[in-house]
Amino acid sequence: MNEATPPPAPGIMPTKTPISDARRNSHQFLMTSFAPTNRRFRALAFPASRIEQFAVIIRDEDDRLLSIVEKPGPEDLERARDRTGRVGVSMNLWRFPYDRILPCLEEVPLHPTRLEKELPAAVLLLLRRWPRSLLAIPLEEHVPDLTDRGDILEVQRYLAREFPDFSFGGP
Repeated sequence: MNEATPPPAPGIMPTKTPISDARRNSHQFLMTSFAPTNRRFRALAFPASRIEQFAVIIRDEDDRLLSIVEKPGPEDLERARDRTGRVGVSMNLWRFPYDRILPCLEEVPLHPTRLEKELPAAVLLLLRRWPRSLLAIPLEEHVPDLTDRGDILEVQRYLAREFPDFSFGGP
């Protein structure tokens, strides 16, 4: 295997297509699928005070995820800027092989206050084991934030406004 190709997870046979080619094809598909051709993009239409509460992602020049920083300070935000000046936030939308993330989830301790496993902590563990193995897809779109119970009404309003023809299956 070459340096750019991470080793396969235990129990996984390498594919005939190099991982870098598969990732490049996935990246091209996602970038084409989500290109801003027929959508109104309003990346994170939240007040700055709310955005500052999100975790930021640090990517390399190939859009590989290097780190996630919870509650970033000014230095973290500067480090997270990409070549265009954009700072990506983590909205916890993931796709990865279960045989890589599952052992990390099993090992990650419970959060001391919430007594639940933190997915970003497991992802950081995965990145320590398989550096540069996750691709971060840079998308710019408002994502409704359902962090707190108080967000439910605002998300309902957002969905009704942005998707007026959508039926929730009611009478």
